[in-house]
Amino acid sequence: MRQRGGERVRRPDSLPVALLLVLLSFALAGCGVTVSSQTSVQLQDPSAQAPISLAITSSSSSADGADHLSNSANTQAQPSHKQSGEVVSAEVRQQAVDLFEKGYYIFDVEQGPNRLKESVAFYDQALELDPDCYQAYTGKGIAVAFQGDLNAALRWLDRAIALKPDYAFAYYNKGLALKYHGRFDDALLWFDKALAYDSEHAWTYFGKAAILDSQGKTQECLENLAKSIELMPYCKVTAKEKADDDFSHVKNLPEFKRLVEQ
Repeated sequence: MRQRGGERVRRPDSLPVALLLVLLSFALAGCGVTVSSQTSVQLQDPSAQAPISLAITSSSSSADGADHLSNSANTQAQPSHKQSGEVVSAEVRQQAVDLFEKGYYIFDVEQGPNRLKESVAFYDQALELDPDCYQAYTGKGIAVAFQGDLNAALRWLDRAIALKPDYAFAYYNKGLALKYHGRFDDALLWFDKALAYDSEHAWTYFGKAAILDSQGKTQECLENLAKSIELMPYCKVTAKEKADDDFSHVKNLPEFKRLVEQ
């Protein structure tokens, strides 16, 4: 302070230290100064008892540091993923189920050339909304199995079963994934587990019939095929279309022909 005409005059307050620090960092960047991780700058705050130390870190030049700041800002702006077990609203949960149904329609009905990739994209969107959407894990599991990765498929399907232990469709899809990869005995076990929760799922009986045909168990094959057709008559259409692949041992038998043609 100084005197002016007997009046005590206060000089303008110094700029806040935080602002000085920001200005200093930009000044250094503008000069192209390379600052090491050990660089320390001391500033004197008139109101402070001791100088304030500022440690500036950078991996290389100030230009690199600017890029780093930009990248950090972009990373922080990204939304964080929901975690399993996190509570979601009923509305969001339904949105996730709707996305699953869109994906499964592409997978099961449209049968386009990119159906696996496109369906998985919908399942992933569903899981972004609701990490505990067991339907989406079930759909993703069988799609990934058809893409060739059985181990990953089983992990997704096991996740679905852990979330919903009585969800028969997850057991069925696990059996189907194992069947697709030639693990017939294991597939039969999971088909039977599926039937324990839903004894009227036609395609489970159909899957069992196809495996039993490959094992030469003619009578059991025909019984399961008959059951699938009883529950869903459309199964006879699929049986005729896939006779060479799934029913090569029984396709010429009168019993098989009666089942698929009646």
